[in-house]
Amino acid sequence: MASDRPPVTRWFLTFSPYLGGLHVVTLIVLMMLGILLVAGVVVVYVAFPHRGEDIPGAPWLGDAMNRAADAVPVLEEEPGEQAYRVFG
Repeated sequence: MASDRPPVTRWFLTFSPYLGGLHVVTLIVLMMLGILLVAGVVVVYVAFPHRGEDIPGAPWLGDAMNRAADAVPVLEEEPGEQAYRVFG
């Protein structure tokens, strides 16, 4: 008893480990390296320039981070507004 319907193709059965010539694992590794780079920049900023200290061995990096932090707009507390503290 033959059916006239074409065979069903499941996406997980036809998945190829290559994405446009770039291996999927290579893409994941590159994305993870980018994430680690951003996390490292955040840690260095919080550890040194945010506290007003120079980065040992790279004071130019601390200056660049301070200039970038000063360029970002900040919401200031308006007069008459009560500041709420969650912890302490």
